[in-house]
Amino acid sequence: MLNIFSKYSYHTIVISFSIVVYLFSLTTVHKEQLPSQMNDMIEGKYLKPYVYRTLLPTTVRCIYSCIPEDVKNNWTDFVCNIPKVLSVLELLNWPKELSLKLFIASVFVILFYIGFGYTISEFIFLFIQSGNKYILKSIISGISLILLPGFFRYGFHLYDAPQLFLFTLAIYLLYRGKFGLFYVVYILAVINKETSVLLALIFVVYYFKKIPSGKLIWLFVLFVFTFILVKTFLLFVFEKNGGSFLEYHYLENNLRSVLALVMNSGFLILLLCLSLYKWKYKPIFLKTSFLIVALPLIISTIFFGIFDEIRVYYELYPMLITLSVISFKI
Repeated sequence: MLNIFSKYSYHTIVISFSIVVYLFSLTTVHKEQLPSQMNDMIEGKYLKPYVYRTLLPTTVRCIYSCIPEDVKNNWTDFVCNIPKVLSVLELLNWPKELSLKLFIASVFVILFYIGFGYTISEFIFLFIQSGNKYILKSIISGISLILLPGFFRYGFHLYDAPQLFLFTLAIYLLYRGKFGLFYVVYILAVINKETSVLLALIFVVYYFKKIPSGKLIWLFVLFVFTFILVKTFLLFVFEKNGGSFLEYHYLENNLRSVLALVMNSGFLILLLCLSLYKWKYKPIFLKTSFLIVALPLIISTIFFGIFDEIRVYYELYPMLITLSVISFKI
């Protein structure tokens, strides 16, 4: 009976916490600009380099274009004729004419958070043993999700939740040696965000001398070629969009933001300390993945990002959570 209860509690926590996290993201500092920003991303009109991260925006645009016009009109009528729905849209600052499109996008974002909640607990359980697994999974997924609002200091983008889920799922599949499924997820992750190419580096470093060299080289070349192909295609598609391929930020501005990072990201620093605790006893896959992802992200953020905009470190989050949990089991 306890096991059944724990199982349903686990699903309830993952789903409910995912919804809460998304609702919290809608209250960020960019609340006023968020609807138009989301719509511009969906329509492929946003600025470079953000518009390149097009997996979810393109998916929503395709689904929306397939919806019959009478259904869209019925949706608008439904929204306009129910005062409580109108009040919710006003609270979210969602224009009625964009509400269906934004609703579809919201459903996908919540699903990606749910996917992350399930995947992170499954990934961590590859490295630990527990008596009642659903109780511990509930705790792990709950904490992993509830900490996410700490990443919303500078708002959130449509590609954030997909990146969190896809990157976590990719390293889960990579560790298990499911290279076929990993490649499918890798393609989606690369379409979603360019930093997913780091998965190819994790693969080649971790599996060096663990699989035949011919297979290692062939797969690595495939992963790199896929990344180049996807990026070239996206560069061509969004060639006329405003913005630039990279955003440059002065080094001195980022040095000043180090203090802000320390002041506003206590939870991230705590996770980092827990991750480094008894480092030499941690699984080699996690240590390899952490270093391969951390170094390029930190270096690129110094020059092309804002150092205390911690949402750019989403790819590190699954490793930080996993390493932190393992610290309590060593």
